[in-house]
Amino acid sequence: MSIKEFSWENPAGRSIYGVHWLHPAPKAAILLVHGLGEHCCRYEHVAQFFHERAVALTGFDLPGFGQTAGRRGYAQGLDEMLDTIAQAQERLEAQYPGIPVFLYGHSMGGNLVLNYLLRRQPELMGLIASGPWIRLPKPPPGWLLAVAGLIKRVFPYFDQDNGLQAAYLSRDEAVVTAYQRDPLVHRRISAQLALEMVEAAAWLDRFAGEMPVPTLL
Repeated sequence: MSIKEFSWENPAGRSIYGVHWLHPAPKAAILLVHGLGEHCCRYEHVAQFFHERAVALTGFDLPGFGQTAGRRGYAQGLDEMLDTIAQAQERLEAQYPGIPVFLYGHSMGGNLVLNYLLRRQPELMGLIASGPWIRLPKPPPGWLLAVAGLIKRVFPYFDQDNGLQAAYLSRDEAVVTAYQRDPLVHRRISAQLALEMVEAAAWLDRFAGEMPVPTLL
């Protein structure tokens, strides 16, 4: 399996990093949207799994993450995220014209792909959202959301630790260690991004059962 790296500028003027895990004759293609704090190249093993089944995978680093340009953990908002997903889908379809396209998002990426599907109505054959950020096990209290809303308006770049526990990532200690040592993984999330993701998750909760394409959660 070979790879093809690429980049483009999103509507916010940010240089986005992407990668095609190439297949010479795929029967379908998947666009991958990674989770909070990580980056698309952590999913090379997923690309290999699908490659062996004649399915191509394309990934990219979301605004605020991985090798994409800009401040770590910060995006201008949900619209910047969804615009970037739409552009990534265009690039996947240009690489593999005429074959079925699926969307796969994990964690925060699961939240984003579900919002993208419902708000933008893209042409897709189906969607996978693994562990999507919809309802947090410990939701932030209302007062904290109010404070975050104020900070977002005054100082949207303000960031803090995202609270993710690497030990819960996998039962395989080697996977946890690799995650902790990965220089492209970080633990920051801005007030702007955190609040907009919480609001996007709450919005999704109102549309349960209204998926316009086959969806696996």
